[in-house]
Amino acid sequence: MRVRKRGFSLIEVLIAMVVLAVAFLALIQVFPSAYLTVYRSKDQLVAVQLAQCYMDETRAIPYAQMASSAQYDIPVESVMNDVTTSVTFHVVVDVSPVSPAGVPLADSDLARIRVLVQWPQKSASGFVMLRSVRAESSRLRDS
Repeated sequence: MRVRKRGFSLIEVLIAMVVLAVAFLALIQVFPSAYLTVYRSKDQLVAVQLAQCYMDETRAIPYAQMASSAQYDIPVESVMNDVTTSVTFHVVVDVSPVSPAGVPLADSDLARIRVLVQWPQKSASGFVMLRSVRAESSRLRDS
């Protein structure tokens, strides 16, 4: 009678190694796309912050002093993994009067504000757009 020793055979060990290698290679494939997603979201976060800043700034201006359009080029440097990159964000702020139905445009106290931020990417340009409507209080307008 033969006594079988407990343990793994060479074939079992090789099959386990192949399964682990395939799983490891699949996991490694995820990292470049995850890095690219983080890299792109960094630029989008900066663009959203710029758009919100210009929206808040425009909404704070008195109605009579609002310019109809303005454009800015904002260079931003960032460091990621000890690599410094520079991206120029193009900001366009448009303000246009809005008139509710039945109200002449000259008597309207509403303004539509649109802030568009664009930046270059490798495949296409990215953009963020914020829109808002601002109403001037008639108390402030008449004073």
